[in-house]
Amino acid sequence: FDTRNVASMKSMFENCKSLEKLDTSNFKGQNIGNIENMFKDCHKLKSIDLSNFDASPTYMTMAFYNCKSLEELIIPKLQTDKPLYPSSIFANCHKLKSLNLKQNKIKVLPKMYAVYLEDINLSENRISDCSQFTGLPKLKKLNLNQNKIKSCKGLSNCPLLDVLYLNQNNRDS
Repeated sequence: FDTRNVASMKSMFENCKSLEKLDTSNFKGQNIGNIENMFKDCHKLKSIDLSNFDASPTYMTMAFYNCKSLEELIIPKLQTDKPLYPSSIFANCHKLKSLNLKQNKIKVLPKMYAVYLEDINLSENRISDCSQFTGLPKLKKLNLNQNKIKSCKGLSNCPLLDVLYLNQNNRDS
């Protein structure tokens, strides 16, 4: 499946309510700018791994909205400075427990409405403030290695947090 010249994957799998498994290992898309609604309403999909998805999307609204069975989501290495994660992106993903947003360029993390998240990997981003970690009452593990963390205020909003990684936070780069 050659996606090298694709500019939009908007609604590509939307309403695939019976889709249980999807191999995205060959998704290559340096030109993809729009993944709005891409997996919206994929009710039975349990895991999405976009590790090989070399893209620069600027539109991600509701990309994973209403993925009722989604437990794990891996979206590393998106190449964009635009705000990536609008609050609606994970709405109604009630089983989402693990989220990997490693190696992005995230500076600010908006409220995600992902109250069931237990494990978040935000290593190798540009986050400087932990006050944005609200609405995550079940969070147990948070990886903030290689960011720009200046303050951990706000982590008290995560009462179950027992594993926190803060290595190599460079405040000046």
